[in-house]
Amino acid sequence: MENVPTATESIEDFFVRYTGYLTAGDIEALAATYHYPALAVTALGCLAITDPQQSRDFSGKASSSIEAKESRAYAPATS
Repeated sequence: MENVPTATESIEDFFVRYTGYLTAGDIEALAATYHYPALAVTALGCLAITDPQQSRDFSGKASSSIEAKESRAYAPATS
C-alpha cells in the first residue's frame, strides 16, 4: 500500500504561500508546491502535468499572459 503524506500546513497557510509565489513570479517555488501527476486549471485552460518542467512552462505562460493584459490595461489611450 502506498504511503500518503501527512498535511502539516493549513489550507489557508498553503494559499497564502502559493499566492505569494504567484505575486512574486517565483515559478521555481510554485512548481515545487505540486505533487505529480497534477492538474493545472486556469482561465487559459487545463493541463495534466507529470513533472516540474511542465509546471514551470504552464506557469510562465500564464504569467506572461497576465502581464500582457496588465500592460494593456495601464497603457495610455492613443488616438
